[in-house]
Amino acid sequence: MATIAQPTILQSIIKPNGVVDQVMIDDLPIIKNVWVDDTRVHMDLEDGRSIAWPFTWSPLLANATSEQRQHFSFSAYHIFWDDIDEIIGVKNVLYPPIKAADA
Repeated sequence: MATIAQPTILQSIIKPNGVVDQVMIDDLPIIKNVWVDDTRVHMDLEDGRSIAWPFTWSPLLANATSEQRQHFSFSAYHIFWDDIDEIIGVKNVLYPPIKAADA
């Protein structure tokens, strides 16, 4: 069963921390599967891509126990680790934040 996501358009916004957000939600691929190994988080996307990133990208994941890292859920665009209060979105992995000065 495919995940259904409703398109949402975000306007270009400069946030108080100086980060520019220009990505539209309907341009993002949907998460199909997620798993965690000893060093990385992996996700398969509905467009066929598989992406992995190290725990060091998130201090919360880097400092979590193996059991805490394995206890996650995911939606169309986000992975949630409720035990450690961490959320990582497809947008953040594919399009890391840019500072306004760099935009």
